[in-house]
Amino acid sequence: MLGFRGLMALLSSKLKRRQSAFATLKGNLLAKPNYQFEKRQKDLAKKSKQEEKRRQKLAD
Repeated sequence: MLGFRGLMALLSSKLKRRQSAFATLKGNLLAKPNYQFEKRQKDLAKKSKQEEKRRQKLAD
């Protein structure tokens, strides 16, 4: 028969296994980064900044 500590150790080990299984599952469900979108946004920001500089030069 298990004592209190034995029972707690058993429950703790089962909980840790369940948590690690959930973490693995959660890791597989995370969205992958969309590098093309990020690059496009960076390029658009760069072009916008260049256009703003060009407009300022023309205004001066």
